[in-house]
Amino acid sequence: MIFHRLRGLNRFSEAFSLLFLLGIHFLCLRYFHKFDFYGEEGPRWLAFWISPLPVLFSYFVLRVFFRPIFSAVVISSLEFGLSVAHVSKVSIINEALVWRDLIQPNNLSIIARYLTPAHALLMVFFLTLNILAFKAEHHRIPYSWRIRRRYFLLSLTILPLLFYLKYIQANLPGTLALKNYLEKQKVLVFYSDWVKSVKLFGLPYHLVHTSQTKLPTPPTQAEKEEFKRLLEKKNQIVFRPKNILYILCESCWHDEINFKGLFKPLRDRGFQNFSAISPVYGGSTVNAAFEVLTGLPSRTDSLNGVIYQEYASTMRKQVHALPRYLSNLGYTSIALHNNDRNFWSRNIINPKFGFERFIGLQDMNYKGPLSGWADDSILFDSALEVFRESGAKPHFFYLTSVYTHGPYQEVNGDLGVSDYRLRLSKTISELVKFIDAISKTDPNSLIVIFGDHKPSLTKFFQEHGIFSDNPFDSRGSWERVGEVPVYIRNSDQKRVSRVVKSSSGLPFFCMSQAIDQEFLQSGVPAFQFSQERKLCLNDEKKEYRTFSRAYPDWLYSLSLFNDKNPSLTLRLHSLLDF
Repeated sequence: MIFHRLRGLNRFSEAFSLLFLLGIHFLCLRYFHKFDFYGEEGPRWLAFWISPLPVLFSYFVLRVFFRPIFSAVVISSLEFGLSVAHVSKVSIINEALVWRDLIQPNNLSIIARYLTPAHALLMVFFLTLNILAFKAEHHRIPYSWRIRRRYFLLSLTILPLLFYLKYIQANLPGTLALKNYLEKQKVLVFYSDWVKSVKLFGLPYHLVHTSQTKLPTPPTQAEKEEFKRLLEKKNQIVFRPKNILYILCESCWHDEINFKGLFKPLRDRGFQNFSAISPVYGGSTVNAAFEVLTGLPSRTDSLNGVIYQEYASTMRKQVHALPRYLSNLGYTSIALHNNDRNFWSRNIINPKFGFERFIGLQDMNYKGPLSGWADDSILFDSALEVFRESGAKPHFFYLTSVYTHGPYQEVNGDLGVSDYRLRLSKTISELVKFIDAISKTDPNSLIVIFGDHKPSLTKFFQEHGIFSDNPFDSRGSWERVGEVPVYIRNSDQKRVSRVVKSSSGLPFFCMSQAIDQEFLQSGVPAFQFSQERKLCLNDEKKEYRTFSRAYPDWLYSLSLFNDKNPSLTLRLHSLLDF
């Protein structure tokens, strides 16, 4: 009698747990993931039933060790929390939550800055719910090895289904028909648009697939020969400035109406101004840096995600990038950033790009916490100290500021504008002091200042007509979202004017190529490729994606990864990361 009662209780708990688990998942699909329940050909039933497989797999694994209600509450709490984090990330920088956000602790320090009291209450609620569920079941429901074995086998059954796309993409025999069917059902990952990927798959499946790095197509022998030809191409003879300074100004932005007056000190010092198109909004700064330093687009089908984060461990030790090529021309290449040097894996990427020194916040005269945004005066003082100690040798400095990074505190409903204005004003004031000090020593230096992206003031941009109501809609133009100011100065005004004319309104990788063509002639393969094919002509009103698609997979493979077999290297790292 007692045995039958306990078995009935166990069955009820199991049924309740599964319903609770799936109920929370489908609520998250509807309200957090914005799941596309309807496609062009009607309801997406297949995608709908595929979406909870990672959740069920996690639940079955946990059931090997714990009882049903507690397991369901743990997995549901985790999915709910990740969904909230995903929505927050999308609202701030229009980027989806990805696998490496969860496994790379160096980047977690920024999360605390975006937590609200509501988030804290949710965390307390779910923690309490987990404790209550554990205590309620711990002594009431029996747990046998037979049950553990059952759930272990169920988890093994589901595991291959989590990676079905890998089998299809491998083009194995018999997979073509299935691939065509799944494409019609829209249940294939859109690597180039991860926010859309979440809408098509649900967040759990999206996280599973972003655990495996996307691979550029391996180059053919003919493509390797073409790349070799680019490497051997002779540069034109050009008078290069002795000192080159690229200054990435965090979230520095203005248009003709808003914040333009704050940049007047730069115009007063002879800087010419134009607009360029950043590949990111509100964050993911290193994708902007990637374009400037490599000459390759970062919003591409060849790579995915935050490139420094996704590919730090897999990039070759000697990437074909601007710092390395300038070093080969006799410059000392130095990167400085007044933030944690490990953030976005800059400590790994910068040496691979050819920077001989990378000075992070830990290396500066700074005694505050690494979790906050340090004053930019620390950055400029450190750069000036290195500049004065460097002597007569030519230098390439790449500075990345941070003080103007969001979030911005709202005051009397101003949407954070006052806080942003104060921080931007302070940074520009410190920037011009640094420029004045440099100019006393070398008035002929080439100085390029560019905002890495717009500040995360989405509501402000919408209310003032700068953004539409749906600025990140894939059908819209990225140019309005990505447009940022660039300031450039050199004693050779004619060359500066040519850069402004040829770069205005174009992506960062085109801007960098134009500067290289006029002032540097460094020989970076991506610059050579673009210049030969005239990819960055701005006589046509082309969108960012049109420019980006002109850069082939083989150029990424051979510029960034192992020459012999980049795909194999990436696959091994991808498996190890997961």
